[in-house]
Amino acid sequence: MLEHCRSEEIAHRDAARRRLGAPGRVARLWVAMVGLGSQAGVYLASLVWMIVSTATVQRWKADRTTPLARIQAFPPRAGRTGTAERNVDT
Repeated sequence: MLEHCRSEEIAHRDAARRRLGAPGRVARLWVAMVGLGSQAGVYLASLVWMIVSTATVQRWKADRTTPLARIQAFPPRAGRTGTAERNVDT
């Protein structure tokens, strides 16, 4: 069943390609621009991630602590026991 559906979809795709012909200059330019934009976005995201993660690691090294030690160093807030108790008037 799935193989039949797959072959049918491939036939539709090929028929559409034959009707449309080769992509024109505008379509090729658009695809190239979108591709370059995607590559630039990935590069910038990688660069930002590298800068942020490097700065974070350097800050931890300067503090000589690990993320878990920093979390454990915070004292509990006043009036909080750390349990899931609720104040219920009975």
